Amino acid sequence: MEEKSREILISEQMPGEINGWLGIFIVFDLLFLPRLNFLISIPASLIVVLAVLSTKSIGRNYLCVLLFIALPIFASVLVSARLAGSEDVVDNVKRALQLLSAIAYGFLFIRLANVRRVLTNLLRFFFIFALCALFIFYGRSELYAVAISNIYTEAASSLQDNYLYQRFPYIFADANSAGYYFAMILAGYLTLEKNWKWAVICVPMGLIAIASTQSRGAYIGAIAVAVAYFGSNRNLKLKLAILLLIILMLSGFGMAYSEEIAGFLTLSEARLDSEDDFGGGRFEKYLYFLDNINLLPFGTGYHLFREGLEFRPHSDFIRLNLAYGLFLAPALLYYVFPRRRAQLVIFIIFAIPFFINTIIDDYRLFCTYLIFYGLLGQDQALSDEVQSGAEHVKSVQYNVDTRPMAYVSD
Repeated sequence: MEEKSREILISEQMPGEINGWLGIFIVFDLLFLPRLNFLISIPASLIVVLAVLSTKSIGRNYLCVLLFIALPIFASVLVSARLAGSEDVVDNVKRALQLLSAIAYGFLFIRLANVRRVLTNLLRFFFIFALCALFIFYGRSELYAVAISNIYTEAASSLQDNYLYQRFPYIFADANSAGYYFAMILAGYLTLEKNWKWAVICVPMGLIAIASTQSRGAYIGAIAVAVAYFGSNRNLKLKLAILLLIILMLSGFGMAYSEEIAGFLTLSEARLDSEDDFGGGRFEKYLYFLDNINLLPFGTGYHLFREGLEFRPHSDFIRLNLAYGLFLAPALLYYVFPRRRAQLVIFIIFAIPFFINTIIDDYRLFCTYLIFYGLLGQDQALSDEVQSGAEHVKSVQYNVDTRPMAYVSD
């Protein structure tokens, strides 16, 4: 009876219901599959997401969110049509559709209790797969280049630059995006994993992958993950033992590949020096932004110009204001802001590229955040100790993230 009341309560908050294995497919797609190339390069799971949402009734909250985000975007696209050339207008439309379709992932609700075991196994396999890709990247570069050029074509544009500085990009064009992605997956994995033996295996693989991207922002994200996980007093002795084992494994890896790591650090230092010499850093771009902040409810579209040259802000926050007006960035931040403690670390990882790089420009990265945001918002499935009976049911009833979403279950 109590379980039935829980189902009724949750179903009243969600617009509809589909099979939970579609949720697993969406995660699998974002972890492993290449994009489909149509007019724009899209994830295969986007077709599923849009098909699901097209069959659901749209509630008032859901419609308000869409309108509040969509209206300034389309208004800015119309402004860009009058100001920009035809090529820029087409790309502005593509970017607008990409952002809106990515946001659609946030309206899916995957009931974690029904897919947790499969999802945890999938994330374990992901770390193994990523580490194999890393060894291929450094040890069999020609094989990695063939795979990227023929399968993950969306990642091929920066392959030479990544090899120049030995930055592992996984299946992204930008190694920074790969770093944020690994940190995000690691945060979700540590929240879901209950088997300490697997944690000892997977966490070092995740940290090695993050380190190989040479992304300073991702390093900060990894530190946030470590502080959140090992800083908790619950199961402190076990966590200290896990931490010790992880340190021993990383030390063994460092001794086994000491020469390769020394060369890697030399290249990383050279890359940082070249970036500093190049100039045009983020601080300077924020100064420009503060002098030119957009107070209008619309902007001039995705492509920005400064003194006749295209301006690349290296910040989603700056771009959203200048490109789409005053209200879009706050609206988007409100939409992705954590409602549960378990969402806080992954939000920190989101915020780093949002303010000093980009996350919304990459389907895989942004959609993965939205999916894990929804999963980690389900407090009842994330308690360190599984409650039982009526006490557990009661905790469920008061801990469901009430943000409007479509509903996915087994």
